Amino acid sequence: MCNLPALPEVWRCATENKTKERWLALCEQAANEQDTAKLYTLVQEINRLLEEKRSRLNRDREAQRNPPATLP
Repeated sequence: MCNLPALPEVWRCATENKTKERWLALCEQAANEQDTAKLYTLVQEINRLLEEKRSRLNRDREAQRNPPATLP
């Protein structure tokens, strides 16, 4: 959960919440979809959203390991 007040963090949290809501909604649709073509499209979108999340988490971890150098 995001608790930091910095503007970029607030924006990121809002984006993460929208993405989370979106992939959960798509999973619900996929669970009930009978048409294989529509199911395939839903699964592709779920995969894309989860890949975005994985990439974002990897970037965040890397940034924590290697914080930007500060100027003297």
